[in-house]
Amino acid sequence: EFIDKSFSDVEEIVICGLVDMYCVIETLKNVIKHVGIEKVSVFMDGIGSFDEHKNFKKYIIDNKIKIYDYKLTLTEKKP
Repeated sequence: EFIDKSFSDVEEIVICGLVDMYCVIETLKNVIKHVGIEKVSVFMDGIGSFDEHKNFKKYIIDNKIKIYDYKLTLTEKKP
């Protein structure tokens, strides 16, 4: 309930972490459960992996999870 109320006004939640198929994927599943998949994206450059993201990429593609593009975000915010 706390998570639901805390993130109700957030436009996007970007997920990153140490190891993709352990802590990152569990965080991703929990955040999606509470805020919905439309508000969630993953920052691939900020996620460690033991298999070059092979299984994690399959998971995000299969579940249609957005990949956060920080380069695009930086250029969009320039006046």
